[in-house]
Amino acid sequence: MPEISTENNEPSKIDTAASDACTRAGTLALALSLVLFLLVQPWAHRPSEDALKRYVTARLYLSMMVDRIDEDPAWDKLRNSTTDLESLPLNKLPNALNVVSGSSPTANLLPQTEKSRVSAKSRPAPPTALSVTVEIKIPEITAILETINQLNDSSLLTESRNYSNYYGLSIVHWAQKRSDLVYRNVLASNCAKSEIEAPQGRRVPENFVASINPDVLMDCLTFNDVRALSQFERPIIAGAPLEQIERDVDISPGTLPRNLFPATLVADVLLFFTLMYFGAFAREAECGGTLHTRGTLFSALSNSRATLALLSVLIWMPFVASLTVAVVSLNPYLWVASGVILLTVISIFSIFKRSGYFDPIWPRNWQRRRQEI
Repeated sequence: MPEISTENNEPSKIDTAASDACTRAGTLALALSLVLFLLVQPWAHRPSEDALKRYVTARLYLSMMVDRIDEDPAWDKLRNSTTDLESLPLNKLPNALNVVSGSSPTANLLPQTEKSRVSAKSRPAPPTALSVTVEIKIPEITAILETINQLNDSSLLTESRNYSNYYGLSIVHWAQKRSDLVYRNVLASNCAKSEIEAPQGRRVPENFVASINPDVLMDCLTFNDVRALSQFERPIIAGAPLEQIERDVDISPGTLPRNLFPATLVADVLLFFTLMYFGAFAREAECGGTLHTRGTLFSALSNSRATLALLSVLIWMPFVASLTVAVVSLNPYLWVASGVILLTVISIFSIFKRSGYFDPIWPRNWQRRRQEI
């Protein structure tokens, strides 16, 4: 009986090095894929963060404008000359002060020569009593009206509530205070000429915050009411600027940036280079014909259909993770990164496909074996 040669079944140093390199790269690629999957939840939470930034900015800006108008001399003069100015509805608030300045009614008293007296008789006398009306704008009124309308956006208030329980309750309290003031004025003066609350859709989320009809808001809300709203449930930012209203990413300290977008982009870039590293050594194993050499990672995984199927799924896992983050984030840069990773994964998969590595689990081969049997 002839001896069976085992020369081709013994792994060489190159085979072992390629197997070890692919093992390290594959493990790192799976770890980075897991990181990307963990980043999906912060990206899903991003719309509420952006909405809260706009809400907090509008609330602080409203408070600033209300405080600033008290120092405006034009507003102070209007308040002293107009009875119950701050009790007027918002749509009747003046946004400018007309100041009338007059000139002295006396004529020119400078001495005139004989020639000038003769020339003066030939032309009409100049007007002696002039007045000029100067309009002084009150920009705070315009800013207050724009901001109160911005804070009347139902989608802004509803989305902001999703940030945390604290802001969820705070926004509800503020919106309820606004509605109470409007309904109180409606009962007192019958100022509403249309439906008070804006129409709602059939399906609204559980944390939905209704908006007031814009016309009713302007007709029934007074400046005193706005002053009270500007101070009620003022949002508290714990020592952080508005642009920092974002959850820090704390997945692997010291390796990823803490801001969400840079962390995701860095993870995608690291994943791309890791896949390139894995693909380079897989191609080296393919060129040497050692994908089935015993004692290597590739040989160990090819011993059963289950491990082959698992490997075929894991090869596509980086792309699935990258695509999931891109879909949730809707960020164009992450879509580009996902496309690059897709091309890299296709290149790796084609290496195994060309060498017949996945033939035992390929459906066409199953049909051929059944026909042969």
